[in-house]
Amino acid sequence: MKFLHSLALVAFIVACNGFVIEKSKGCNFEGRWHKTGEIFAGLSCTGKCSCGDDGYVQCVDLCPTSRVICPNGVQPITVKRKSSIDSSCYCEEPACPSGCLYQGKWHKTGEMFIGLNCTAKCYCGDDGNYQCVGLCPRSFVTCPNGVKPIKVKRIASTDPLCYCEDPACPSDSGCHYKGRSYKSGEGFITPDCSGRCNCNKDGSVECVDLCPNIIPPNCPRGFKAITKKEKVSTNPLCYCTEYSCPLYLLYASYKK
Repeated sequence: MKFLHSLALVAFIVACNGFVIEKSKGCNFEGRWHKTGEIFAGLSCTGKCSCGDDGYVQCVDLCPTSRVICPNGVQPITVKRKSSIDSSCYCEEPACPSGCLYQGKWHKTGEMFIGLNCTAKCYCGDDGNYQCVGLCPRSFVTCPNGVKPIKVKRIASTDPLCYCEDPACPSDSGCHYKGRSYKSGEGFITPDCSGRCNCNKDGSVECVDLCPNIIPPNCPRGFKAITKKEKVSTNPLCYCTEYSCPLYLLYASYKK
């Protein structure tokens, strides 16, 4: 919308004591003086005005009307833009929110999302481009005793329709420990006779020391502790060492 303001002063000549003084041209608008050719914003920040050679001010809307159509029915947002005419004035303009278009769906900048076919996990970048990786990474397992792995479903995202199928050993497939296989629930001594272990249903193995840590006793003067080997399994190579003093043995024999 254009309008004219006639409250302007044109150049005029004044005779004063025989001298001729020429005042500069310009416009008086809303109580302010503007030079000829100057472009400025009105005090209310509603008009973009210019001071003409004839001293008249001509204005148009500071913020022109604009429309945008965002993809996929996304509603425009209102953003403020600083006016290039006057830094104290702002224009409100419609704009599409920043984001990415993927498989016909709009996603916000910085959003992590799952593709519609549940095959990809994606990220919407600041530049409007998206990056995707496979939703379900490939994995491998080797089950003991030649047991074939089974497929186990797990939820891969907040979308209940998206899940991954991972290979896993059956819960009763046993354990594989130091080159040997054991059944679920089976207790065994390690091949090196260092531990007493148990095979859990989930395929894990728990072990404790086969022999308790025993410190040889301090025998009376003149007596040395006697060392004795005690079998602790069917494996003849596995045993635990026990210590005793001869005096205690003699005393025990005497009481009998």
